[in-house]
Amino acid sequence: MLTENKLTKYLLYAIGEILLVVIGILIALQVNNWNEQRKLRGQEIILLADLKSDLQETLKELQFGKSLNESTVTNYRILLQAIANDEPYSAKIDTASTYIIVFHVPKFRRTTYETLKSQGEILSNDTLKRAISNVYDRTFLYMTEDQLNVEWAIYNEQTLHYNAKYLRYKDLPFPATFPVDFERMKSDEEFINYLSGLIGFRNYGITVYANTIEEIQTIIAAIEQEMERLKN
Repeated sequence: MLTENKLTKYLLYAIGEILLVVIGILIALQVNNWNEQRKLRGQEIILLADLKSDLQETLKELQFGKSLNESTVTNYRILLQAIANDEPYSAKIDTASTYIIVFHVPKFRRTTYETLKSQGEILSNDTLKRAISNVYDRTFLYMTEDQLNVEWAIYNEQTLHYNAKYLRYKDLPFPATFPVDFERMKSDEEFINYLSGLIGFRNYGITVYANTIEEIQTIIAAIEQEMERLKN
């Protein structure tokens, strides 16, 4: 009985030791996993901060571009009104004509986004991930390819034609033009149609800019909220 009692105590001690070792291993694995998760969240916060900075710069760029394109439409309408009213050549015609060759070319910072894509699953918020992917791979792509391609097509196929026909470049440190024969310009129905069509297309582009600005602002707010969540 004494032998059996000692053996039972030994087995219980051995089992206890094994349990302590197993518990120690599990705790170590949990701590290691927690440290890895904290490291990943730290990397995620840094990338989100960089992405927020990129989007803020893009936001400024698009706000400037929207304002510039709105100015072009305003000046095209000044020209059309002067033509419709058969107004004589004046300084405002000179100023308005400068905008015929002007339109904004959007540029987007993609460095951080490309890093995020290469990191795979580093973003833990799937909803935010989809929103970021959508603005870069759909909205920005549409603006830099589809919309901008049409702008360049109009410029190359029509604007340059009417520039050569009616306008001359001023001797200034920036691109500017002025009419050399406003009376002939006023009587050209094709030019009037071109200008009217340009207003319509540019107004559509301004709407795209406005929607993209709103989309970026929403994503920036979501990034800020996600960063706060990750820090807590």
